[in-house]
Amino acid sequence: MHAQHFLYDYDPIGNRTEASRGQEKPVEVIYDGNRLNQYDQTRSDEAVFSTNLTYDEDGNLTGEWLDGDCNCDGQVNAGDINAFNLALSDASEYEMTYPGCTLVTADANNDGNVDVLDINPFVALLLGGGSGGRRLVWDAENRLIGVRPAVEDEDLPDEALRSEFAYDYLNRRVMKRVYEWDNGEDEWTLVLDRRYVYDGWRVVLELDGLNSNAILRKYTWGLDLAGLGGAGVPPANLDSAGGIGGLLAVYDTNGTTTGETPEADDLKYVYTYDANGNVGQLIDVTESTASASIKAHYEYDPYGGVVTSSGTYADTNTYRFSTKPWDDETGLGYWGYRYYDARLGRWVSRDPAHERYDRHLGRFATNAPIDCVDLNGLWSLRFPPPNICKDYTREDYDEFMRKCGEEMTDARKRILDYGCIGICMWAQGQRDPDSLRPPEKYPNTKCYLRPEQAEGRQCGACERPLVWQKQGRWRGGKEPQPRDDGTIPEDSIEPNDWGGFNYDTCHTLWRQRVWICASNGIDPRHPEWNPMTVRIGAQPASTSRDYPHAMFCTTCLPGATSSQPTSTPAH
Repeated sequence: MHAQHFLYDYDPIGNRTEASRGQEKPVEVIYDGNRLNQYDQTRSDEAVFSTNLTYDEDGNLTGEWLDGDCNCDGQVNAGDINAFNLALSDASEYEMTYPGCTLVTADANNDGNVDVLDINPFVALLLGGGSGGRRLVWDAENRLIGVRPAVEDEDLPDEALRSEFAYDYLNRRVMKRVYEWDNGEDEWTLVLDRRYVYDGWRVVLELDGLNSNAILRKYTWGLDLAGLGGAGVPPANLDSAGGIGGLLAVYDTNGTTTGETPEADDLKYVYTYDANGNVGQLIDVTESTASASIKAHYEYDPYGGVVTSSGTYADTNTYRFSTKPWDDETGLGYWGYRYYDARLGRWVSRDPAHERYDRHLGRFATNAPIDCVDLNGLWSLRFPPPNICKDYTREDYDEFMRKCGEEMTDARKRILDYGCIGICMWAQGQRDPDSLRPPEKYPNTKCYLRPEQAEGRQCGACERPLVWQKQGRWRGGKEPQPRDDGTIPEDSIEPNDWGGFNYDTCHTLWRQRVWICASNGIDPRHPEWNPMTVRIGAQPASTSRDYPHAMFCTTCLPGATSSQPTSTPAH
């Protein structure tokens, strides 16, 4: 963003310790962590009070409290005096008496200790007063089901908000309700009720629960970052990058679905993005001028916080950073498996996959949000330079993975022995090398020395042929002797000197050489074969000096014989 500067410091495990924004007079934020890599406290130059954070035993963020709010009721007042005195005299007794609180709230001078030096700063906090903070409520499956102010109902200010969420059997959020506190009636009033209809993990309809589930918005999706690879590169599926960058348009009924002309005021906008799939603008293509066509515009800090926004639709649109829906009531983004807080730059719950993808259970996009995106709240993906499979060495792979928080283990080395297929296995979370079923091991597969032999193989009447090649070098350095039927052993190709080999085929639509993938018909039950070429920014495969030898194979797949052009492997 123009004239904005952002700096972040981290400890060795990846916890943010300090952040600053601006150049001439930077605003600094300090983060204090605990032994579980959770933030206990954040304090900023802009805020009078520091914010203290509490968690449950499962690592879910349960509360945000102000400095001096020692009894955790959402207010800094005389009610905190007894709690402060107890924290000062007996920390263990304090934690037993106020189990939902954290001792850090009594550290009024922010020196890391609760002692007599905190008395005068605590008195100053009392005289200043203040209220704030919030509670986060989780169900038994560690799903966020509510966010409400920390203050009890009787002390709430008018128009305070409370949010509730509900999920379906796939753990997709299907309902969001927002309540507003009415001091006059002394009760919560339902002011927003949204229902969501999905295609996979992508919302296609947003319904108004306050109006008999009338359609509010329709969303049109296309290829996401995994499918925007240019001509000749087949997409694996529509949302293999979690839908990031794939939302094409929104049709908004503008709240009117009945009457003689309910469509008269409807809104139809298209989305535009930056290179990381963050929504930049919403455009009304019917407007006569470029400036008038921009109905929403967003600029972000590196971790997704909206630095500036403009346009008549900017507040209404919820899909912003990383093409994920954001709740203005809570400030959280919903990724599917987890919620993300851009202010903290991390998730508000632990990774459900534990340490399978990242040893740090809370950080976002491995602290590299400019280079990495997180697809669904489980793991992040970095987009490497082109030609990764043709031009990269094992050392390059090692550096590539370390940048996203991965380490080169023995298991990963075995995965990389599969060349590009191995890289793609890793990119999709297939971390067990023994789970890979190589194409040459697929039933009804025969391999040959020459491409015309593979092309000439006849499959059964109810089968269709897929011709492909495996590149590497001849096992033992010698070309194999064909059998009487012209076939060669399926293990004739071994990794070349740098430890990799490659599979590719000729796509029948684009007529260009690409890696074997489910869209070519190998077997959708084996996603580990699908390299998702564009998802990792690589180019179509081809024979090169790195792969001196190749065997050509035909797999007879179930299904009618294709009428499309016969593929011709490259030499």
